Amino acid sequence: MLSGAMTVPIATFQEEERMRRFENLIGGKKIASASGKWMPSLDRYHNENWCEIPDSGPQDVDAAVAAAKTAFRMRLT
Repeated sequence: MLSGAMTVPIATFQEEERMRRFENLIGGKKIASASGKWMPSLDRYHNENWCEIPDSGPQDVDAAVAAAKTAFRMRLT
């Protein structure tokens, strides 16, 4: 090591990036899950949680399917 050299701690992935939240995209709108619950998403490379995603359930799936059907029908007309 060089005389007088400083060591600088390397920030972890989570320190570099704020924890982000992503929402469901249903019918062109960003929507949280019907339950209002969130769950972490793991960055497998860093082995750390990097964001939160909606803990979606059957109500969210039904809404997404209905929106997709509507979009498909609009495309055909």
